[in-house]
Amino acid sequence: MIKNTLIFSTLLIAILGFSQSKSAPTLKEIQRSLKKGKYSSAILNDFRKQMNYEGYGEYIIDEEIPGEIISFSQQPLVGVSSSRSTSMFIIKNNKLQPLHYLPVHEDYEIDKNFNARVKKYAGEDWSFSYNAEYNISKNINNSYIISTFIKKRADADCCSSLYLEYLTKDFKNFLPYRISEDGKDWDVIK
Repeated sequence: MIKNTLIFSTLLIAILGFSQSKSAPTLKEIQRSLKKGKYSSAILNDFRKQMNYEGYGEYIIDEEIPGEIISFSQQPLVGVSSSRSTSMFIIKNNKLQPLHYLPVHEDYEIDKNFNARVKKYAGEDWSFSYNAEYNISKNINNSYIISTFIKKRADADCCSSLYLEYLTKDFKNFLPYRISEDGKDWDVIK
């Protein structure tokens, strides 16, 4: 009886363990998620490789700007929201390139000019909430608008207290645009 119980327990644990693990999405699944833009099989294959999905947790494939910017986010099934990771890619000359959408240097230090302008509205103790969503859109001047949340040092990573939008044309130079406490009433950053 004990032997049967051990065998059954081992099988149950193995089945539950494998059910938590998924393989990376197929090309058809990726294409279904990317409904609005048209993408070559080379782009989709490269995207699948670069998404680096490890098989655990939920993932989201999204079109920030159809045909131009696509993203992959993954959130582990267990743990805290700060475990969320997002990778964005821009398509240029039919090639997929990683997109750097934060105004930070290679050492992850926030650009000094950007920081100084945001500090006037958010206070000295603000920082990016790295697990927050980052949405990208384009305005009529062909500038990209990046929308996200920022937090005060006292805020938990899950609970950012401010909305921030900033602009870029090249994903190298970023300009703070506007800030809000509720996402409805905005102050333009000057």
